Formats: sequence, structure tokens, C-alpha cells
Amino acid sequence: MLSIVQVIGKLIGDMAGAAGICWSLIWLLLLLVGGWPIGSLCAGFYLLLSPFGACIEALTPLINLLEQGLKLPLTCALNLVHQKPLC
Repeated sequence: MLSIVQVIGKLIGDMAGAAGICWSLIWLLLLLVGGWPIGSLCAGFYLLLSPFGACIEALTPLINLLEQGLKLPLTCALNLVHQKPLC
């Protein structure tokens, strides 16, 4: 297992590491500004509408969309950890 000093040294040692840190900061900003608020909003509507999805089949596409919005914070966090670029 690498120590924190070794990890920081490895990241600072090459330009790809610096770019990865920048992408992680961008993903963190997106998580804080968009991921959590949108995920929370979708979670509320998902909890409210999902029981009715069993009776009203027309709600199924909306419920699926809300579920994807509910997973937005996870997507942002995974991209933050793996330092993925936006494009």
C-alpha cells in the first residue's frame, strides 16, 4: 500500500497527474453544485411517485428518469475518484 507522500509525489511527478487533479476538482465542483441538489430533488420525487408506478404504467419512463437523476451523485463521485475528463 502506498503512503500519501508517495501518492502525492507520483501525481506531482508527471503532467498527467496534474491534469487528473484538475479533473478531480472539476468533478468535485460538479458534485457539490449539481450532483447532490439534483440527486436530492430526484430522490424526493422518486419516493413520491414510485409506488404509483405499479398502478399507472405511464409513470414508468418518468420513474426511470428520476432513478438516473438519483444516481447522478454516484456518477460524479466515481468520475472524481478515477479522474476522468468531461469529454
